[in-house]
Amino acid sequence: TFDYIDRDNMLTLTMSVLTSTTVHCARCHNHKFDPIPQSDYYALQAVFAGIGRGNIPFDADLATHRQRTQAQAWMVAARDRDPRVLLGEEVATRVQRWEQTQRTVHVPWIPLPIDMMISASGSDLVMDSDSIAARGARPEQDTYLITSQPQPLRLIGLRLDVLCDDGLPMKGPGRNDNGNFHLSEIVLEHFPSGSKESQRIGLSAARADFDQDGWTIAHAIDGNPKSAWGIHPSVGQDHTAVFGLESPLAIAAGDRLVVQLRQLHGGFHTIGKFRLSMTDAADPLASMLPRAVSDALAILPSDRSESQSLDIAACVMASEAKQQLGSLPDASLVYAAVIGRGDSSANTMVIIKRSGN
Repeated sequence: TFDYIDRDNMLTLTMSVLTSTTVHCARCHNHKFDPIPQSDYYALQAVFAGIGRGNIPFDADLATHRQRTQAQAWMVAARDRDPRVLLGEEVATRVQRWEQTQRTVHVPWIPLPIDMMISASGSDLVMDSDSIAARGARPEQDTYLITSQPQPLRLIGLRLDVLCDDGLPMKGPGRNDNGNFHLSEIVLEHFPSGSKESQRIGLSAARADFDQDGWTIAHAIDGNPKSAWGIHPSVGQDHTAVFGLESPLAIAAGDRLVVQLRQLHGGFHTIGKFRLSMTDAADPLASMLPRAVSDALAILPSDRSESQSLDIAACVMASEAKQQLGSLPDASLVYAAVIGRGDSSANTMVIIKRSGN
C-alpha cells in the first residue's frame, strides 16, 4: 500500500510539472475535466512501478562495491540453485579446493556436563545414558532449561543433537504424533562464578544437517518466537545442529552456563530426546554439513548427478559469500531512488540530493 501511494505521488508530481495537468483523480475514476482515462493513469503509473526510494546501502569504494556485488550474486545463485553459475568453471575450481580442505576438518566436541534439567511446562526430563529424554506429560509447548558447570575453556561453539528413540512417536526425535518438533529459539546464558547476574551470549551462525522447508536452523537464533527449526519429513533419524558464538567466551572455574530450548510453536512440537556438546575449535561449523551435501561428497565427482553437484556447489558458494560479506565494512546508507528492487546485483541507483543533507 505504501509503495502504491508513493507511485501515485511520483506520477502526480511529474504530470503537474511537465504537463500542468492533475491526474490523480483518475486513480479512482475516469477524469471528468481533462482527457485522462483510468487506463492512461495506470499505464503511466506502471512507468514508476520498478522504482523504490529510501535509505539504500551504498559503497563509496569501488573495490568494496565489486566484492559485495559478487558475494551477493553468489548468495542468490546458491539460493536459486542456478546451474549457469554453480556449474561454471570458476565455481568448479572453488568447490574442488574446498573438497580438498574438507577432508582434513575435525572438530572435537565435549559433552556439556549437566547439573540440573527443568521443563517449564511439566515434562519429566531424565538422563538417558549420555542424553536427556523428555517423558511423562506432553505439553502443547515447552521450554527446557539445562544448567551446567563446565571445566574452564574458551567456548566457541555449541552443538545440539536431537535423537530418535523407540518410545517416541514415529521414533522421534520430536514428541508430535508425526515425530517432528519445532525449536523456536536456543538461548545461551553465562553466570560468572559467584554472580547472580547472567549475560546472554549471542549466537551468530547456525548450521544443521537437515532443514524442514520453511523451518530452517537460522530460525532458531533469529529472535522471532513464531519461527522455528523443524526436520519433517526426515523423522525417525538423528539430527544435528551447530551454533557459533558471536565472540569466544572465556569460561573460568565455577562459572555456570544455562541453555534454554524454547519450543513455542504449539501442537506438541517439542523435542523428545537430545544431547548438548561444546567446543573450543576455531570453526565449529566447519564439520557440519547438510545431509544432502554429505551424501553427495561420498560419491566420486565424475559419478555425481547434476542435482548432487548443485547441492555441493550451493553449500560452498553460500558459505564463501557469507564469509566475504562478513569481512567487508558496513555499507553507508544513502537516500536514493533505485531502479530494480529485487535481489539482482545490477540495480541502478540514482542519488537524490536534499537540502540540509
